[in-house]
Amino acid sequence: MQWGRRPAWPALPAGVRDGIETLLGAAVVDAVTPPGGHSPQLAARLRLSDDRTVFVKAAPGEAGFAETDRREAAITAALPDKAPAPAVLATGEAAGWFVAVYADVPGRHPNISPESLDLDPVLDTLADVAVLPVSAELQSVLRGTADVELAGYLHGWDVLAHDPPDDVDLWAAPRLRLLATIEGDRAGALAGTALSHSDGRPDNMLIADGHVTLVDWSHALTGAAWLDAAFLVPQMILDGWEPAEALAVIRHRVLGDADQDAVTAFWVALTGYWQHAGRQPSPPGAPGLRPYQRAAAAAGTRLLQLLID
Repeated sequence: MQWGRRPAWPALPAGVRDGIETLLGAAVVDAVTPPGGHSPQLAARLRLSDDRTVFVKAAPGEAGFAETDRREAAITAALPDKAPAPAVLATGEAAGWFVAVYADVPGRHPNISPESLDLDPVLDTLADVAVLPVSAELQSVLRGTADVELAGYLHGWDVLAHDPPDDVDLWAAPRLRLLATIEGDRAGALAGTALSHSDGRPDNMLIADGHVTLVDWSHALTGAAWLDAAFLVPQMILDGWEPAEALAVIRHRVLGDADQDAVTAFWVALTGYWQHAGRQPSPPGAPGLRPYQRAAAAAGTRLLQLLID
């Protein structure tokens, strides 16, 4: 998979590098930009002259990514102590760039393919997140509530039904209006008070010794307790699961007591979003975003074939 074109440490403006080192209180002696993510801002593991290692995200203050980084830092700092998240060590400005410094988290991205043992700790971690307390401070910095924030953009079948493109999936083509109708029920389906990371792709997770840490909390909100686990099903299909098997695992582990019509409405709306978004021009610095969305749309559509006549 292609990822965002993140700048390497030496490519940053000198004033930005100097400002970050001042914020860190030490010089950077080595920098590694790990794979993952679709945004083009700095996201690098920095080894410092005093032997510390930290993870730094930074973006120009006039760019939308800086606002996203600010929200991520504020949310992460307000999470309960037991949250599976990196600690926020510092935030600041460097030559007009917003900078957030996080504790370095060891580990690798989990493998959620059928042969891997990583899926169980991932699901356990998502379940733990859903029962974390949401303080007033945390609620004030979250992206919002799922029934408002997610429902505001999780759609696409309605657009495709209005003006069907030539390349619509053969299964979906005669069902566009039906899918648009189901998609319209998504707002109530997403409502709830549970904390949701809301972007739980494996590249936003790190696993070490069976312990999973979630990173990039910028999309976190409150909603149905099953949201994060349901979002994982298309990711499992992308990683090699047959849709029926992925669905059976998540239903058994998480969705047994959930309103199945509500969960289906979420999957329909999520897939519709990917179907529409994957057809848009690629944003600057994110060459892998549209290919990912098209692949996710295909995975989601395979899932919908099990659920909708």
